[in-house]
Amino acid sequence: MSSPIRLDTLDLPATSLTSIKFTLAQTQPVHTVAHLCHSLQEALGSGSGARIVAFTSPQSSEAPGRIALETAYVAATQLGLRVLFVDTETSHRKERSALHNAIKVPLLKTIRNGGAFSDSMATIAGTRMSYIRLGKLGHDGMTAADLDIFSESLQKLRDYYDLIFIEAPSILDGAFGIGVVKLTDGGVLVVEAERTRAPVAFEAKKTVETSGGLIVGALLNNRRNFIPHWIYRLL
Repeated sequence: MSSPIRLDTLDLPATSLTSIKFTLAQTQPVHTVAHLCHSLQEALGSGSGARIVAFTSPQSSEAPGRIALETAYVAATQLGLRVLFVDTETSHRKERSALHNAIKVPLLKTIRNGGAFSDSMATIAGTRMSYIRLGKLGHDGMTAADLDIFSESLQKLRDYYDLIFIEAPSILDGAFGIGVVKLTDGGVLVVEAERTRAPVAFEAKKTVETSGGLIVGALLNNRRNFIPHWIYRLL
């Protein structure tokens, strides 16, 4: 069995971690993200340390990665919250290439080799956001045993952040999506406007809750406004 990662080597607050220059085009209004963060903290209680939230989706075609990353970024840069984003590499997207490429050792490898947690972690320059490159789950990637070790380590990170966001794999495409949601305080189900069918979304929620996880809400992604924005402002 591999040695657990050495949390004693984790230097937080993240002053000495690798600092990455990173910017992300913002599509969500600040007040929308503020409302979401407040709602999550309220729904998940006021326990000790950060609330840990998984962003997931019913199916892989509705990947929640962009909206999860942007929520974390806006919460850190605009709201001043201490945020940790955990990248499970469900897909490699252009907007996070700088983050992905800056960390050469994913946490999966660090866990198995008994290395330092900070080898797989970085801070975003000029913000209160940190980033962990976890590595791929399943399909010769992270095993259930690895996930248990990661869960234990994740709990110890609560004291250093206000919110911890994890991009989880989709629920209906394999067991790892459910596994990731179960190790968090709750999950947010991201559904695609005009694409995700209601029965599919309900089935995903039921699957998580039957397995002992919790879905605390849903986000509608890529909604098309058929009324011009200036008219919405008058309503």
